[in-house]
Amino acid sequence: MIEEGVIIGLKGKMAEIKVGRHEDCSGCGACGSAKNISTVVYNEIGAKVGDRVKFSMPEENIVTGAFVVFVLPLIFAGIGAAVAFIFLEEYVPHLAIVFFLLSLIFVKLYDKKKRHDLKYNAKIIEII
Repeated sequence: MIEEGVIIGLKGKMAEIKVGRHEDCSGCGACGSAKNISTVVYNEIGAKVGDRVKFSMPEENIVTGAFVVFVLPLIFAGIGAAVAFIFLEEYVPHLAIVFFLLSLIFVKLYDKKKRHDLKYNAKIIEII
């Protein structure tokens, strides 16, 4: 997936890019009513602040990331509820919440691990 944006900040080999919303974003709603969002991408071509750039984002990473962030916590909550239903029936909502919160720790660890792995990151491919 190829996107365009403007570099608004640099930190080492990473660049923060302001990206305008497009039709792919309209169905998600995760960013609310924001007209622009920003993302951090690998800047292997040495673009500077203010440059308009094209960057690529591997689509399979988007699907995997969406699963980890949105679906996995629900699965964890369901497992917690099922375990509580079998062993401690009166604590079903409590254990579901505990498992949901544990899944958020997993999501954070997954993000931390993949954030600096270049094969999972978006990268700038061209200065426009």
